[in-house]
Amino acid sequence: MRKWFGVMALSLMGSSLVSAQTLEQRVDRLEGIASNPVTIQLGQRLDFQANELAQIQDRLDRLLFQNQQLQSQLEQYIQQSSQRIAQLEAQLQSQSVDLTFVPDAAGEDAAQELLIIESAPSSNAQSSYDAAFQLLGAGEYGAAQQAFEAFISHYPDETLTADAYYWLGEARLIQQDFGQAFEAFQVIINEFEDHVRFENALLRGADSLVGFNDIDQAEVLYQQLIDLFPNGRAAKSAQERLNRLRALN
Repeated sequence: MRKWFGVMALSLMGSSLVSAQTLEQRVDRLEGIASNPVTIQLGQRLDFQANELAQIQDRLDRLLFQNQQLQSQLEQYIQQSSQRIAQLEAQLQSQSVDLTFVPDAAGEDAAQELLIIESAPSSNAQSSYDAAFQLLGAGEYGAAQQAFEAFISHYPDETLTADAYYWLGEARLIQQDFGQAFEAFQVIINEFEDHVRFENALLRGADSLVGFNDIDQAEVLYQQLIDLFPNGRAAKSAQERLNRLRALN
């Protein structure tokens, strides 16, 4: 029995010595790897790349923040422009204007252009349109929207219907109802290509698309306006807005 215990003790001591030697060898090997110049250089490169990635991420975060700020400023600019344009045009059109050319007293070949302002004949359609327009000019955009919607419902085929669609779009755009605004402008774009409002409908339709972040389609409309009316005032505005959008991208 004592002999058996002696053998077990010797066996355990031998195992402990082997384990200790193995552990010491592993530590020596790891220390050797760590002190290897190649390993040190690789570690330094990894640290350098990690710092570079952190700097790139920081720049990316700042660019994204600036992009959001520019987008917000663009939307605010469009909103303020919409309100100002609607108010000015509403004031200009609060009365109907007829233009006639009257020759001068001397009977010269060149005619002198005189602007004669006369009240338009009264009618139910004209009265309804004027009432809606006055609401828009007064800044009552919600009421103006309802009035133009009612006009279109009652007079879908009047000569003023296209104008009503245009101002309906403006009223909705000012209230930041961008999707519904685009639908109103789209009616003019699709159905009233020869109307005087067509050019501005392209511009304001594109502005509406920007409002709900359909940038690709907005750029298409801006470009279409520029191609169709290269010398128009609306085309100049379209080019400026198109440049801003492309700068953001």
